[in-house]
Amino acid sequence: MRNLHLSILSAIALAGFGLLALGSSNDNKGASGSGGPASTGASAGGDRGAVLATCDNKFSGKHLECTENYGMVPTMAEDLCKKDGAVFAKGATPCSKDGLTGTCEYKAKNPGEPGEIHYYYAGSVGDPKGSCEALGAVWTAAGAAPAGSGAPAKK
Repeated sequence: MRNLHLSILSAIALAGFGLLALGSSNDNKGASGSGGPASTGASAGGDRGAVLATCDNKFSGKHLECTENYGMVPTMAEDLCKKDGAVFAKGATPCSKDGLTGTCEYKAKNPGEPGEIHYYYAGSVGDPKGSCEALGAVWTAAGAAPAGSGAPAKK
């Protein structure tokens, strides 16, 4: 029963973050709140900008899902993250890659618009790949090069 609830919450969160990107305002002042975008931190690949914020969802100390925001942080991202009991952090620190099973990317439509990557880890419930693709996002299995990154896949 707990797995069913976590699966439903994961699907709702995934859809909610996707919808957040549609309702974002462009008045975000960057990760530091100082008026400019974050200028440090590793990009996850491709033509994405720096990570501006993360939402890290753990259960009993294990990663289940982590979301990186780039381009801009949606207006309600922090509130929705905390509502689900996850930890929201502004800054350029990317999500952990330890135990990663795959990622789901909602690409920014234009520069400066919100984009996000959801990282899924061993122990995640439900069908993150199926949910990702059903919502029109891009799924990348762990070890594979992200779409458009030009990076070779790990062997």
